[in-house]
Amino acid sequence: MLVFLNPAAGGGRAMNRWERVAPRIAGTHEMLVHVLENQADALQVLIDAVGRGERKIVAAGGDGTVNAVLTMLMHERMRDALDRVTLGAIGLGSSNDFHKPPGSTVEDCPCKLDFAQARLRDVGMLATGIDGTGVYRYFLSNASIGATADANREFNEPDRLLCELKHFSTPTAILYAALKTIARHRNIAAVVTSPETGTLHIRLSNLGVVKNNHFSGNLRYDSPARLDDGLLGVHLCHGMSSPELAQVLFALSTGRFNGMRKTRSWSSSSLSVLTTLPINVEFDGEIITTRSVRFTALHNAIKVCP
Repeated sequence: MLVFLNPAAGGGRAMNRWERVAPRIAGTHEMLVHVLENQADALQVLIDAVGRGERKIVAAGGDGTVNAVLTMLMHERMRDALDRVTLGAIGLGSSNDFHKPPGSTVEDCPCKLDFAQARLRDVGMLATGIDGTGVYRYFLSNASIGATADANREFNEPDRLLCELKHFSTPTAILYAALKTIARHRNIAAVVTSPETGTLHIRLSNLGVVKNNHFSGNLRYDSPARLDDGLLGVHLCHGMSSPELAQVLFALSTGRFNGMRKTRSWSSSSLSVLTTLPINVEFDGEIITTRSVRFTALHNAIKVCP
């Protein structure tokens, strides 16, 4: 089992968690551990290990670590080997949305290591152009534009108070980043297009594109989502004021969304967004900035432990 370990996950607390978890996991799995530092080096480690016959690949860290390992698995150099590997994960991060709803745990850390029960799952792909170059990114849990993406950028690039909150309490830090973002929120003129809706000209407040309804700590959508149906769950907020977005935030903290004013939800295999100004696009906690993006569901693209 090849484990990619990110000791910086969880606000720097991942290594302490790993030191508690590792002896327990080593008792049932033979592990080769590679510390994630340089993505190019890690990709070569992955290619070499798979070439030697390794089939179990594990991301040990937070959602960003899962995304980093997923990105390597989806690399063109892994294309011919992707059907031979299985992705597992050990949650050492702040939010660990990939592991929700929670399953098995080891030393209070969520784990997806049941390789015998692994199954094929969809992968979300976003395609955009940056500086004239085509850019492709992937996600297993969710992506977003608008308030959620802006709050994720705030969380990833914290001010002094948020730094302190991240060390003290992750849920409090997430709430602070969300409220700070909502307080200065401005809607964005956007064109949203999908086969189900046609072309929508809107003032975009927030857009969630999900394969897993759980995101950003304890927030969750209430529409059913399946991991292997070839569809993306799309949840749109449009034309909202800051107080209205705050109401949505509270509703999502209790798992409610459908039926709220100025919202719309549907399922789609693809979705395009074009905006007048550059926007943050978030995918499993990672951020890029662009004006045009297309989301697509890659049906049953990778085998993942439950």
